[in-house]
Amino acid sequence: MYSQENDKRTTFEEECPPRKKFRVQKRVHSLKDPRLRKIRYGFRSLLLFLYKEKGKAYLIKRSKILEDKSLSNDQRDVRLREIRKKREELASVHRTSPVSCGWCSNTTDDLVFSPNHQNWFCVTCYKDAHRLYPDDYP
Repeated sequence: MYSQENDKRTTFEEECPPRKKFRVQKRVHSLKDPRLRKIRYGFRSLLLFLYKEKGKAYLIKRSKILEDKSLSNDQRDVRLREIRKKREELASVHRTSPVSCGWCSNTTDDLVFSPNHQNWFCVTCYKDAHRLYPDDYP
């Protein structure tokens, strides 16, 4: 008879990277000084550029693996899975960092953190979302 107790099963939690602690409060990053706003914009632009370059590097690695005929299907799947996992981690870090708006990708304006969605939005987008969905965007 088959017993499931001895089987080593991977659960969803084991495959996923460790989660950061969720923030629970609405938070606004605002600056009044135009010089500081310019510096912040420069840092955000640099981080966004690095994020895009890292994403391109993962796509190049992926295409090289797909073109490599010496790999078996299992080896190819393992390597593609590793790359996909790294890309998802990169996207997760990008989404939760205050670099750009989650909807309009604006990098110049002040950002508001939405605790319900664990994402950053510019003040304009957040006000529009609050007007349309006041329960989801307090």
